[in-house]
Amino acid sequence: MEQISNIEPMGTVQKYIAAFNGGDAKGMVACFAAEGSILDGMAPHVWTGDSAARDRYRDVLIEGEDNGASGYTLELGETRRNDLNGNFAYLVISAKLTFELKGNPRPHRACSHSSFKKRATLI
Repeated sequence: MEQISNIEPMGTVQKYIAAFNGGDAKGMVACFAAEGSILDGMAPHVWTGDSAARDRYRDVLIEGEDNGASGYTLELGETRRNDLNGNFAYLVISAKLTFELKGNPRPHRACSHSSFKKRATLI
């Protein structure tokens, strides 16, 4: 079990992105705090709790299949905000999501807002 007490939040974000790019739902869940939440423009818009990362990824794949999207790759850009306050962190990072829509490459720029609460262990 990896301790995250000394890991910078950006390192956790990078691990999460690597897991996303690799289609590794378990890896995404391992980076996510049990009390965390995800807010997204995609319905149902909010996912909470220890299954939030896994459930959102499942819903991304379902919506993608319904719309002919696949081959997702997320690339982090400029870190616009990286605030640490005790056991809490707030990050704003520009990002580029690339995917195929019905077989054609489609880049999409996004700005990612992530809040993290550090916990004793990363499981």
